[in-house]
Amino acid sequence: MRTEKVFTLDDIPRRATLPDVRVFYVTDRWSLRSRAGLHLQDVISAVAASGHLVHLIVGQVDQRPPESLPLTVLPGLRDHDALDALLSDADVIHVQDIDAPQTLARLTASGRAVVTIQDHRAFCLGFGKTLPDGRRCGHPMSDTACAVCLSERTQRSRALARAAARRDALAAAQRVITLSTYMARELDAVGISDAAVVPPWLTVPQRQPRGGKGFVLGGDWGSGIDAALAWQAWCDAETPQPLLLAGEQPEADALTGATPLGWLSREALHKHLLHARALLLPARWQEPFGILGVEALACATPVILTPRGGMADWAGSGCMPVHSVEDMAEAIRWLAAYPTEAMSLGMIGQQRVRAQFQPASLLQQLLTIYDVCAC
Repeated sequence: MRTEKVFTLDDIPRRATLPDVRVFYVTDRWSLRSRAGLHLQDVISAVAASGHLVHLIVGQVDQRPPESLPLTVLPGLRDHDALDALLSDADVIHVQDIDAPQTLARLTASGRAVVTIQDHRAFCLGFGKTLPDGRRCGHPMSDTACAVCLSERTQRSRALARAAARRDALAAAQRVITLSTYMARELDAVGISDAAVVPPWLTVPQRQPRGGKGFVLGGDWGSGIDAALAWQAWCDAETPQPLLLAGEQPEADALTGATPLGWLSREALHKHLLHARALLLPARWQEPFGILGVEALACATPVILTPRGGMADWAGSGCMPVHSVEDMAEAIRWLAAYPTEAMSLGMIGQQRVRAQFQPASLLQQLLTIYDVCAC
């Protein structure tokens, strides 16, 4: 097995020309069971390794962060006076996944806030800019347009007011960061312009896959992933290759014949991807980015996907776009029948995403944003 160099925190050049910047990270919940949580952990670790001083402030902790990471827990982030006192020492306040518009507004009013947006809450009241019939919603938020997804008038009115408050809070941020050009365009449409696109960097083992058995279905089943579509396509393909279900979801019990893997750590999931024939990523909504697909490609594993939203930034080489159960079944059938071609397809995708999502380059973009905001 050929082994390539792995990007580690030791590869990050320490900054020599500017004084260290104190970066405080604020989030509602610290959880490593989500791609967003894992991405935040990667960011904090890399920024600390670059020489910056970091501190994490959270409203709830699901898994204990590393002991080396300074941590303060403010239950629910409700004590705004305590939050202000903590943040008085920060040069940059990096905000991610704050639900309450009032808290978000307090943070962005500081004049030192960088906000990462990984969800649709600033520009959509429904299901990720996707209409009930599955079509992409191309309308701006309004009482009339949003009635399709929220029929109850009082609920809709409250949701519109909350989204407007969130939009106004984001507009006051010193800089907004998104993971994809799709998200930047959506934010621009609601008046939040010039968002910086800084996608996640890869933390995938830098080695060649071995084998290539089985189709992995992964992602956020509870919202963005259409597990039933993928399962039906696998059944219709009539392949002896197994369907492996990554994640703890009640829906797994209904997918007869598939193999549940339960919740997997990132390392365990990457191990399965390295040995899979392909990843199935049937998005039901407009994906903010779809990092799992990029991780699969970095493992030289092809991705069969329904291209939506931010997937457009990476869903090219190494991917098989589909638009129906029939399309996905045919793609599964083809990859199952031609393992050599499947490996070649994955290798093409691997070469592209490793060039496109270089950790050092993406980290430097983020550090430059910090430097500008701290001045």
